[in-house]
Amino acid sequence: MVKEGLLNFVKKMEKVLKEKEPKYENNWENIPIGELRTKMNEQIKNISTILMSGVTWDKKKVKRSLVHIANYCYFMHNKI
Repeated sequence: MVKEGLLNFVKKMEKVLKEKEPKYENNWENIPIGELRTKMNEQIKNISTILMSGVTWDKKKVKRSLVHIANYCYFMHNKI
């Protein structure tokens, strides 16, 4: 079950990367780790704001932000 969920999550990561490919291309390889961290923190802040708002929130939007965070983690992992 965990493996299937992980594979599904990775497929979502790949989908976002393909959507953003013109923006990312190989540029992420040249971005300093600090800048990647800043971008990841922005996504985390967005999720925190949504979850702490106390109103009904869009699960799809939160999940997409989590996928973006995972992609930034992937970029950072490759840079290290």
